Amino acid sequence: MDLGEYLLKNVSPKEIERLRERRDEMVSSVRDSFNDVHRPRIEGIDVTFRYNPKRCMIGFFVGPKREEMRLVVNDEGLSTDENSLVVALYDQVRERLDYLRLPNEEWID
Repeated sequence: MDLGEYLLKNVSPKEIERLRERRDEMVSSVRDSFNDVHRPRIEGIDVTFRYNPKRCMIGFFVGPKREEMRLVVNDEGLSTDENSLVVALYDQVRERLDYLRLPNEEWID
């Protein structure tokens, strides 16, 4: 993934509000998606998303549990396990955001 793919742009305050309501559920779902072989490798890693209201974008954060998490702008410096978690959460959030947006978009014949 390149820089632009790690950030979700043009997210409205109303959309992030709806996404925040399901944040814990999405993070849990991402963790549960890993099989028994990989699950122990991600146990010590936290992952989440945060909103930048000035830029209207969502960034993804990762780091060891109970330590400060860092913004992921590219995969440089990420372990394979950290990257796997970030990509899985990104996909989950992007899919949910698309679901929220579809009813409000223009549809033509």
